[in-house]
Amino acid sequence: MKNKQINNLPAAPADNFIGREIWIQRMRKALYPGRPVTLPQIINAPDGAGKTALAYEYAARYGGEYEIVWWIDAHEPALIKPSFLKLASELEFFVDNHTNLKDVMIAIDSYFKKNTNWLLIFDGVTNSESLRQLIPLKTRGHIIGTTAIREWPNIAEMNDIDVPERVDARAILKGMLPGVAETLLHDLCDRLVYLPLAMKLAAGFINEKNIPPEQYLEAYNRNLFRAMNRDSLLSHRTHPALAAACETTCAEIMRNNSSAQSIINFCSFLAPQDIPLDLLSSLRDRVPPTMKKLFPDDLDAEAAARELDRWGLAAFDGASIRFHSGIQNAVIESLADGDRAAWAAASAAALYKAISDDGTEKDPLTGFDPLTAHALSAARHAAAFDAPGSAAVDILNNTGEYLYIRGDLAEALSVFQTALDLDERTLGGDHPNIAVHLNNIGSVLSARGEFDEARDVLERALEIDMGVFGDNHTTVATDLNTLGGILFDMGYYEAARRNFRQAMNIDRANYGARHPVTASRMKNLGAVLHELGDNIAARTYLEDALEIETGEFGPDSPRIIVCLNYLASVYQALDMFEKARDIYIRVLAIDEASLAPNHPDIGIGLNNLGAVLRAMGDKNGAREQFDRALDICLAQLGRDHPNTLLIKENIDSL
Repeated sequence: MKNKQINNLPAAPADNFIGREIWIQRMRKALYPGRPVTLPQIINAPDGAGKTALAYEYAARYGGEYEIVWWIDAHEPALIKPSFLKLASELEFFVDNHTNLKDVMIAIDSYFKKNTNWLLIFDGVTNSESLRQLIPLKTRGHIIGTTAIREWPNIAEMNDIDVPERVDARAILKGMLPGVAETLLHDLCDRLVYLPLAMKLAAGFINEKNIPPEQYLEAYNRNLFRAMNRDSLLSHRTHPALAAACETTCAEIMRNNSSAQSIINFCSFLAPQDIPLDLLSSLRDRVPPTMKKLFPDDLDAEAAARELDRWGLAAFDGASIRFHSGIQNAVIESLADGDRAAWAAASAAALYKAISDDGTEKDPLTGFDPLTAHALSAARHAAAFDAPGSAAVDILNNTGEYLYIRGDLAEALSVFQTALDLDERTLGGDHPNIAVHLNNIGSVLSARGEFDEARDVLERALEIDMGVFGDNHTTVATDLNTLGGILFDMGYYEAARRNFRQAMNIDRANYGARHPVTASRMKNLGAVLHELGDNIAARTYLEDALEIETGEFGPDSPRIIVCLNYLASVYQALDMFEKARDIYIRVLAIDEASLAPNHPDIGIGLNNLGAVLRAMGDKNGAREQFDRALDICLAQLGRDHPNTLLIKENIDSL
């Protein structure tokens, strides 16, 4: 690890930190360095009560005592694990935009268990389940989380901070309204129930309108009555005082500014992060024609952003605007049902087009577009409110595919399931899109080892596609091949063989015998024949598949590695050790040319080569390969990773 401190604390919150000293000291007592196992400290409070400011104050005040202080925006569960890629890079583990998140989490968890001097802050947790597998409990490191969710699993100590003490709340409000009499301040503070964000909105309104507090309270009280009697639409209810303060300000500012109204409605469905002004300025060009009516013809995003900032509804720095999640939730809950669905659909459509068309450079470590958090937030809201249009489903599927490839199976399953639920509600249960979702879910369930559930899901997908396309369509072949993979993993090799053969015959009839899709089916058929002990037939299929793939992709393409590894296994089973050795050497050459020098895949390739050398009686050569493989996997995956343990077993066998 680097000698310098690793610290990614964001810029300090705009609001001054006043009071809450009792909570700072309570957490300090719980998180004092050197204590034995310490429970994570969860700061629970309503939106707008100052949770983030409290967590930030603690990290800023005591962060110098830690080697690592790592701040994680947890508002979007799917992005929590990818945020650890940057930490892994700082810890000098191998990380690139192909790195498996499971490997990263194993390596970081191993580091956390061996080291104690670290602090993690999860800000804005919206789903406690998303953290259950992330929190390393049996450690002496420290964890702080902030959330407005009351229900929490018994894995942490809750700090229900509620709102500031009356004396602190009055000090906050007096700083915002210095010329107002004490008695009026007290009354205003009491009506706003000491909620800092509500007080900020009230002060902004009073200052902008230059009116006495009692005049403001007349409008506020009317909105408070409505807010208190409104049903919650989100994962937790917006505090009525914040909802009323937000509606009071919105109603006033939007009477004469249609651009501001459109901007805040649109942005409320995005993540509580910086939203680029460029995105907002081109909204009418990013939504379908039917949605353009939501935005005025003369939309002036910059003027709207400045006005929203002036009234305290947002923070604008000239290039981007940011909304507090409490403001966003309050705006969403104030919309009528039809308007809510329309704005959710518009936000998903605009974000999908922005990500698809802009060609923005992706983060080199996570592989995510900078707008991904906003796109996911828009998609989840669209799904929650049954918003029309396919953009939300496309966003969810793209994200789910990324998470699946990177190995975050739990979040991939959640995202794919949300996409399925949305399309089932809008398209019905027998639409071919439903089969696509089911195949995605089945692949994730299989990777999680939940084979029975995966088989059931994939059989339903196959039934839908056969009904839509007929028995000999390429889509049906894909379903058969995917289902065959599940049966293969379950050990039902004969059933898998039938599926792979049927898929191969369909694709051969549609694409031809020498097409790469046909070759991929031949490759799978060869693999299952190997497991059935028919290595002569397996060799024929795999050699033919390799010839086709080599001609299509080239002899040094990483896309032929799977076929090469299958064929090497068959050669070993046929005691053709020299051929197996030569293939593993070829695989290593391809990996070393296309991957970083210490990539974990190279460690696996070295292990495979060592195994065949051991079978050939070359123990010294085998040990050399195993030792190199162990060095790589220890450095990049940690000592507890299954690949590392396998290599250790191979060394012990010599």
